[in-house]
Amino acid sequence: MEEREHGLSLENRAILDLKGVVKVESSDESSILLKTVMGELILAGEGLHIRHLDLERGEVTIGGRFDALQYPGAPLRNKAKAKGGGLMRRLLK
Repeated sequence: MEEREHGLSLENRAILDLKGVVKVESSDESSILLKTVMGELILAGEGLHIRHLDLERGEVTIGGRFDALQYPGAPLRNKAKAKGGGLMRRLLK
């Protein structure tokens, strides 16, 4: 598979344009799970619906009201702790 860029643009919390989408894992009116070139992406909201889908180009447009967009994985604060603590902790040593 060729390397593609990943990007997203959200307009008025109502229209989301995505690039770099590989697969739509699941979809209903309150959540959509996508596989992107940067990993899984979870979309949450109300009235979510796919307006345009072109997996050959990796493009998806989704309409509805968006409440959250999440790339699941370890929270950033846990990654900072694993590297020796946050900035404030390192500064106060």
